[in-house]
Amino acid sequence: MAEPKMIKKGKWKLRTRYKDPLTNEWSEKNFTGSTRAEVKEKETDFLSKLMNGENMKKVGLVTFFNQYIDTFKRGKISPGRIAKYELAAKYVEEYFGKKKTLNSLSKYNYQSYLNWLASTDGPNKQGLSKTTVADQHTIFKTAILEAIDMGYLRANPTRNVKITGRQAAHSTEATLSQEDAEKLKNTILEATDTAAKYFCLVQFYTGARYQEVAALKWDSDIDEKNEQIIIDEAFKYDGGIYRFGTTKTNAGYRKIDVHRHLFKYLKKWKTVQAQDIISGKLLNPHNLLFVTNNTYPISNSAINKYLKYWCEKAGVPRIRSHSFRHIRSDFFTLSETDPIYIKDQLGHASIRQSYEYASATEERRQKNKKKFESFFEEIL
Repeated sequence: MAEPKMIKKGKWKLRTRYKDPLTNEWSEKNFTGSTRAEVKEKETDFLSKLMNGENMKKVGLVTFFNQYIDTFKRGKISPGRIAKYELAAKYVEEYFGKKKTLNSLSKYNYQSYLNWLASTDGPNKQGLSKTTVADQHTIFKTAILEAIDMGYLRANPTRNVKITGRQAAHSTEATLSQEDAEKLKNTILEATDTAAKYFCLVQFYTGARYQEVAALKWDSDIDEKNEQIIIDEAFKYDGGIYRFGTTKTNAGYRKIDVHRHLFKYLKKWKTVQAQDIISGKLLNPHNLLFVTNNTYPISNSAINKYLKYWCEKAGVPRIRSHSFRHIRSDFFTLSETDPIYIKDQLGHASIRQSYEYASATEERRQKNKKKFESFFEEIL
């Protein structure tokens, strides 16, 4: 154990090493005083409070939140997700300030914070949407659960709170009925030949994720002979960086069986794209199905804007890119396809996840109603 040292006449200094309960790492703290006994007393008092957990009560909420991000999240999740955590830290500091301690956070305080996020007095003049507030709550809650696990808090102030917020200006449906899905597909087929048009057609026929379709390459992923689309990569855009990487899960690597009509559409699209490349309008160094002027795939937001327009044209509820996965899942379950096959085709890790994607559509209700009535007739 270090001993006090006289740094000049009438002034003593003592440097102590201790384990920071917040980071679980060794740190140093200096104590100064006019006598040897005074600095020893300061050290003893500090270490005593540390052992009794009194110092933990003084841990700042903002300090803990930022430390949590650096320790448990940075380098372990995507840059895009990290940006959301950093935004959450900014909101926390803006509302609570730097003096608010972690230990003083109450359920009332936290509910007031969520209400502020959703209000016009909050970080957005319109108030954050309910979906965005829910996401901010999820981020905050994970940090608080870690604080409880580390012994900083006994109660969970984020438990059973009420999520508020405005409804998104343009709500979308998770899926479409079989009739509406067919109507949308036929309407899109009448559209001008663009990357967005054929991107949507591939999603309609495969139910693949945006990232998976965006990474498709002409030379390795289109197997017309076996009528399959091969998913072995995913396109990612994190923190301003474009890259090709692994699929969402290991189950994402798969060969999707598709109808022969899709290959007919893709042949037409390949011809259109080739003409643009030959004329110098387009560069395609990655040999992608859906490349744009920046040599990378068309963005998900561009696909969703395209769908907004063509859903209105078709007279069907608005959907987004991801809705094609739900539509595909509905088609599988309506046709009573084997659940293991559904799981493999959608790239899900479990059968349960595949069934969670299925929706209670009118077609499903009518089909099952007839099946049940037929069964019930036999036992009457």
